[in-house]
Amino acid sequence: MSSILFDDLSYRTCLFDGKEYYGRSLDNSIPDFQQWEQHHYVSRLLYAILTNDIIYLRIEALEQITHLIGLKDAHYLIQQKIIVIIDDGGTVNAFLPNGEDNLMMNLSSSIIKFDAIESRLNDRYKGHTVKGLIPTLLYNAEHHKSTIDGTWLMHLTENEILADFQNQRVTNVLAFSREYSNTIVKDEDIFPLMRLNQVNRSLIYQQELTIKTLSTEAAIQPILNAKFGRFRQEVVGGDPLAIFEHILNNKRIPDLTNLYLDGVISLGEIVKLRNSIDGKKFRQWLESEDYNHDEVYKILLSNGSSILQNTWLRLVRWAAPTLIGFINPSAGVVASATDSFVVENLINGWHPNFFLDNQLSIRLDNALQTQREKEKKHLQIERFGKIVGRNNPCPCRSGKKFKKCCGFKG
Repeated sequence: MSSILFDDLSYRTCLFDGKEYYGRSLDNSIPDFQQWEQHHYVSRLLYAILTNDIIYLRIEALEQITHLIGLKDAHYLIQQKIIVIIDDGGTVNAFLPNGEDNLMMNLSSSIIKFDAIESRLNDRYKGHTVKGLIPTLLYNAEHHKSTIDGTWLMHLTENEILADFQNQRVTNVLAFSREYSNTIVKDEDIFPLMRLNQVNRSLIYQQELTIKTLSTEAAIQPILNAKFGRFRQEVVGGDPLAIFEHILNNKRIPDLTNLYLDGVISLGEIVKLRNSIDGKKFRQWLESEDYNHDEVYKILLSNGSSILQNTWLRLVRWAAPTLIGFINPSAGVVASATDSFVVENLINGWHPNFFLDNQLSIRLDNALQTQREKEKKHLQIERFGKIVGRNNPCPCRSGKKFKKCCGFKG
């Protein structure tokens, strides 16, 4: 079962009174998403839904997700167990003034617990009909949550930071003003320390819950490169959500995010596509590790769903070898290939484009066409005061049928 730690929202920074904060302001309020922010985070979330079975979300991001996609859709994703909340006891970081320095501390904050979240959501949606969803949203979130020891994991995070302080590549990337042997830092180094803390916490939470994929902000890539060096690609891997978006763009599939934000396609319809047989096979296929990225990427960008007989032969080189491979290398390759989910499905005639082209693309094209038809009807009513049939006389009194006159032009 594929899973992703959707930790993008933990890296969101906001300006208050000329100062930069992570996540929320000093009064614990969460600022509204700007239009570009909403499009970015919604895109990442929708791609995560289509490419993963479970999306793990830290409890501190629960409010933000309701602000991002609305209470109704957040409730739906939690109710369907697509989103699972990680409850770490509301563990947060704070800095305690220590003379001219600042000591980073780990605290269990009451503001990031279910009762406090419920109170703030009730205030935000006061007078709205959707307010009735709050109790069931929080009940499902708490009932199906994944509980971890946030205090212990933050201790591990701090130890990881101390190790990174000894890595000059990391300290250079973050531009620390001086060398440190503990988490007591100067004012100018608070922000880079918080960034390093966020990165390490994401990695440790992912490891603790054995979550396959980690989604964060693209800006942390230099930090990961510095931490893992030449092993980064092997240890961390690329960004599967960005790869998925790139594939959709190259295949000219309509913009899913805009269609969702414009109300052309609902979240329920997207989840229905995700839960289709081809959608499930597609996620299993993406999760499989027995394939070469470059070869499979070419297959995804192919125009059709048919595969030449020898296409899968180019993939078997990356299937895990079996014992027979040590005796008969040629036979070993073929034997191990039949154990590969990717190759097995290619041999049996299933292609990932069955989902991309035959399901996702067609559904989005249809939704776009339906929206255009609605806009045409709305425009007719606005211009002519009624809907004009294609074969009716054109309201412009040209004597032509509407479809041959203004209707054709419109």
